[in-house]
Amino acid sequence: MSNANNRMLCLVIGVSKEGTQGEIKKAYGKLARKWHPDINPGNKEGEQKFKEISEAYDVIGSEEKRKHDLKGIREPGDISFP
Repeated sequence: MSNANNRMLCLVIGVSKEGTQGEIKKAYGKLARKWHPDINPGNKEGEQKFKEISEAYDVIGSEEKRKHDLKGIREPGDISFP
């Protein structure tokens, strides 16, 4: 994943590319609660946003994955491996 994609993932969560793990976790928690399907039953747009937020957090919420992502290095078996 490129640095441009990493920036996009940060934007989905609502933090800067240089955001700390604490900031990322806090922003993710707030958005996940807002768009969770249990909170918005039947809301297809909300369900899609929740999936996007969760996928973004899966990459940038992990210090190790984020470090690899910032370097543009992806390991075989990673979910986002091209």
